[in-house]
Amino acid sequence: MIKRNRYMDEKSPLSTTASILILLNYFLGYLVVYPLIGHALTRAMGDTSVLISNEILIGIVIFTTVVSIILAWPLFKDERSIKTKKPIKKFLITYGLMYLTMLILNPLVALLTNSDSSQNQNLIIESLKSQPFYVILSAIIMAPIVEEIVFRGVLFRKIRNEYRYWTAIIISAITFGLMHIFGSLIEGDINDLPFVIVYTVLGLFFVKIYEETGKITYAIALHFLNNVVGILAIYLLLSELI
Repeated sequence: MIKRNRYMDEKSPLSTTASILILLNYFLGYLVVYPLIGHALTRAMGDTSVLISNEILIGIVIFTTVVSIILAWPLFKDERSIKTKKPIKKFLITYGLMYLTMLILNPLVALLTNSDSSQNQNLIIESLKSQPFYVILSAIIMAPIVEEIVFRGVLFRKIRNEYRYWTAIIISAITFGLMHIFGSLIEGDINDLPFVIVYTVLGLFFVKIYEETGKITYAIALHFLNNVVGILAIYLLLSELI
């Protein structure tokens, strides 16, 4: 259950222009335009062994993250004045509930798909073998910051008001879930579709901590902790297989 925070009924500190630019930076820039530019630059440098060089991939991640933080700065500035009762306790309880939920949900989805991991997770596993620094930077630094700004700071907070509380929650969580199986959908791999449940539920927990504390930094921290644990688990598994 997500306990409603009346402070969040107030108008978002983000302007409409900043919100649109944040969405464009992620959905159009990071997912489409920046990779195309990266591919062209890689070819221009004479490297035909990969689509995009590791250095350019890292540059894209850093650029996307920095631009997102600059555009979303009013969110971070605004939360300094928010007083939340026992935020650390809320954070730890939310993480504990999320962790237990994933322990139950992941095996159930694995049964439906006959797979232990989604295409997104498989991509991370393969990339971790050859591009560990890029994976760590993108999954542990960029993803928590940029995705929380996009899906919670913009899609949730800009939609949410006194009358659109549940609408904002549903849109934020489902779009977050869909984006994590986007590659599979593009390729027509419907076997990956049940994993949208896992990512959507994660999105609900990120909404929960943001709503209950009123601070985007707590959503980023929860997302960060979740990804750190996930990457460590993958790393330990790969170490045992070597």
